[in-house]
Amino acid sequence: MAELLATVFTIVTHGVLLFFSLLFTPDLCVMSATPGEPAFLPTPRNITVMVGQLAKLPCRIENLGSKDVVWRHQGADHFLTIGKLTWVKDPNVISEHRRISFQVSDWNLLIKNAQKDRTGIYECQIAATKKYVREVYLVVIDPPARKPDIFLQGSNYVPMGGEIRLLCNISGRLNARGIDWFKDGDKITGERYRNYIITRFWTVEDRSLYSELIVDNSQPHDSGMFMCRGSENEISSQSVTVRVGGSSNVNKREHGPEREHEQLQTQPHYSEYDSGHLQTDETRSSSAQGSSVVSGPWLVSVVIVTVVLLQHWRT
Repeated sequence: MAELLATVFTIVTHGVLLFFSLLFTPDLCVMSATPGEPAFLPTPRNITVMVGQLAKLPCRIENLGSKDVVWRHQGADHFLTIGKLTWVKDPNVISEHRRISFQVSDWNLLIKNAQKDRTGIYECQIAATKKYVREVYLVVIDPPARKPDIFLQGSNYVPMGGEIRLLCNISGRLNARGIDWFKDGDKITGERYRNYIITRFWTVEDRSLYSELIVDNSQPHDSGMFMCRGSENEISSQSVTVRVGGSSNVNKREHGPEREHEQLQTQPHYSEYDSGHLQTDETRSSSAQGSSVVSGPWLVSVVIVTVVLLQHWRT
């Protein structure tokens, strides 16, 4: 019991001595509680965003203490934010504050729906007698150009001797370098395609590049899969068949089943070959009628000859 009381007395005595030593040494207390000077910590200083995106300009500070942080656009005569408050009547400008640790905090400037006129140098400043400034450079750029659309149009069926005409259109990009044409995977150039004509033209109104492929006096070997390709490998393809035998087959597809049925009724039906000549149902019908007419007299002659022979045999 005596030892316990001695231990408690020793602890209390040391505590009292420590209290009075701190009480009469104020300089030591001030030195231990006073933080260092404010300092900017490393953060990105070049920010690039696309039009319409959120721009976040970072500013991380150590040992800020009770001082305020202000943001301003370099060259402007007013602040954008002071502390946590937005100093301009702009709903797209926001001050973002976040404490990282006891001595470190973030004071970021947020710009919503950034436009190209926001490009410039922004200053993160600490309000103090000594100048503390950190510059952040913001660049707002246009979004990348949308990949252009490509279309190929024209007739799928052409009568032999007719004209193949295909039109390729790349829309949405006026600076397209050109359009290449292919037939069955082979690029249409040079001596093999002398009767192929390719034209190109641009339109400023709809920002489009057009190219037209024309094949005059088409023949069966001109049938195939045609393809146009843009300078950025946009591809569109279409099959073209040259019909042998005139335009009737094309008309059937253009006028529907009623027209096709009408043509089938008016056209003769080719059925078989006879002695190297092509017979139709009409010629075969007339041949059958002729044979029936000839068979009558021939039968009478056979009967007469048979009767005469029988009478001669009896005698």
